[in-house]
Amino acid sequence: VEMKGVEFLRKIYAVADLRITPRPTPDDQFFALLEDFIRSKGFDVDKELLKKAIVKPHRTIVTSEEIEKERRKLIRDTFIKLLKSEFFEGEDEYIGSK
Repeated sequence: VEMKGVEFLRKIYAVADLRITPRPTPDDQFFALLEDFIRSKGFDVDKELLKKAIVKPHRTIVTSEEIEKERRKLIRDTFIKLLKSEFFEGEDEYIGSK
């Protein structure tokens, strides 16, 4: 029995797309994009999550899914607040000019 070689096996593994960590979903990429946008506006998601954990010490998050859910909720809520502040910033001036 003769082996076909290491490169042959590497090609098979590359085609199989074997991974240790799960492949990022489009949803994960979307939230990463939102988080980058929020960070560019000066908001630190990790710092806010830490503040929430200190304010509510009785609350325990056990699984990584719960941690990710909490992170996404914070990102979503912060993004909505940023959008509202951007769009409704000059609303009073616009209404007053009618």
